[in-house]
Amino acid sequence: MDELEKLIDEVEGGEDLPEKEGYTITTPEEAEKAIHRIKRAQVDEKRMSMLCDTRIRQYEQRQKKQQDETRWATEYYTQKLREYFDTVEAKPNKEGTTKTFKLATANLVWSKGKQGISKESEDELLPYVMSTNPDYVKSVESVIWGEYKKTLEICGDIIVDENGEPVPGVMVKQGEDKFEVKFVGGMA
Repeated sequence: MDELEKLIDEVEGGEDLPEKEGYTITTPEEAEKAIHRIKRAQVDEKRMSMLCDTRIRQYEQRQKKQQDETRWATEYYTQKLREYFDTVEAKPNKEGTTKTFKLATANLVWSKGKQGISKESEDELLPYVMSTNPDYVKSVESVIWGEYKKTLEICGDIIVDENGEPVPGVMVKQGEDKFEVKFVGGMA
């Protein structure tokens, strides 16, 4: 049994948690016990996370190694098959755009590359298209939200700009209330 499995057994076989319904804390001792349970759960979570992260990294390394080996083997043997293909009499199609050599488990197929269009320079292309086909030019307008937001203020239930005018398209968002246990002496 490795360390991760031992930890899982330890956590699962640990102290039973009280029922969610009806559980109350009525004494300082019970409060201390609750704090102890929080600390223990947090320590267990950190240990479990560290062990799981280690295991995940190990599996990811194995997976990457296998992917690298598969990629290498595929490229290497594909190149060797291409070299073999060049030595045999492959059957061309009517248009002469492909040639095929049939084997028992696979067909080796050569295809002539297709022509395509690629954009080389936006700086040269954009002025030309703007003058000849402006419908194909996009113009994107957007609020610089991070900066504009700094100029706004919340007034009750509305948001106003620096002139006190209500701003449409925005709303007041109430954050969640928060209760936390802050451990004495940095423990957690």
